[in-house]
Amino acid sequence: AYTGRIVIKGDGIEKIINVIIEVKEKKPLFDIKVDVLNKIVSKGGKVKANISITNFGDLRGMDILLYVAIKDFDNNIITFKDESLVIDKELSLIRELKIPEDVLFGQYVFYSRVSYGNISASGTDVFEVKTKETPSLKFLINKTTIIIVIIILFILLIIVSIKRLARIRR
Repeated sequence: AYTGRIVIKGDGIEKIINVIIEVKEKKPLFDIKVDVLNKIVSKGGKVKANISITNFGDLRGMDILLYVAIKDFDNNIITFKDESLVIDKELSLIRELKIPEDVLFGQYVFYSRVSYGNISASGTDVFEVKTKETPSLKFLINKTTIIIVIIILFILLIIVSIKRLARIRR
């Protein structure tokens, strides 16, 4: 899988398009699919991906190497890890990688590659690093409004109760 950018310039306008090109073998031994579960992640957070691997070969119980990485669109590897796994026909697992505190905000690629000897297959999905979400002003106003309405209803209930007690005592 290759990552990069296409830059289009004209009339003082510049548009950058992020591109991922995945090269597949003619007769693959494996297929790998990557689905990022949290598309927006903050610095220092963890990006989680569901990775599904299918073995099209005849061998069962084979040891494979799974490599997962976070890459930017300049093809730089931000962080990675690898592990050895055993696969029969299919394997589905969730893996996570920590986002370093010093990365820039923007789009990144969760890259995954499975290999057996000199045969490999790769899969990717995109996610975005943003600042931590803070509650929106609209949400806070709605929450405050609900609390005020509840307090007013409670006060009205107390006033009505006091008036009823006053009538009963007369």
